[in-house]
Amino acid sequence: MKKLFVLTTILVSLGMASVANARDDYRYYDDVRYARAKVVHVEPVSGYSESRYPRERCYMDSSDRDRRKGSIVGAVVGSVVGYNLGGDRGEKRLGSVAGAVVGSAIGQSVADKGRDSRYRCERVEERYGHAAIIGYNVTYKYKGQRYTTFMDYDPGRWVDVEVSVRPGRGYRH
Repeated sequence: MKKLFVLTTILVSLGMASVANARDDYRYYDDVRYARAKVVHVEPVSGYSESRYPRERCYMDSSDRDRRKGSIVGAVVGSVVGYNLGGDRGEKRLGSVAGAVVGSAIGQSVADKGRDSRYRCERVEERYGHAAIIGYNVTYKYKGQRYTTFMDYDPGRWVDVEVSVRPGRGYRH
């Protein structure tokens, strides 16, 4: 009698465990049914990611316009002075050319002394590109079927799948 009682208790326990396991196969959240599926393959998907960083670029800013003006004015004045200091016709041409060269150099150096140089800064945006993992192609198995999906994270060994049942359109009684 005692063996029959123990055997009956074991069988009833196994029956309850199978019913409990059947209920535990699905979980419900907000009236949506979820089940667990075994992940069989995860493949990282790489892509190109671009980041932008603002930075400040500083430089010396000086006006070359004043320097050119000084050079031109110096060349003209030097040419006139050299022409007037030259003796006869050949020497006047040579004096004019030499005066233009010397006058240009003097005019440039005078303009450099009075030139306004400023330290200027401006904001620029630099771009940096790099390869990055943008997601994962995940293959999982549910009820003997293989499915593949793209996920933005690595799910690990198991993935929750949403299970839904809807009536088909083609079957009628």
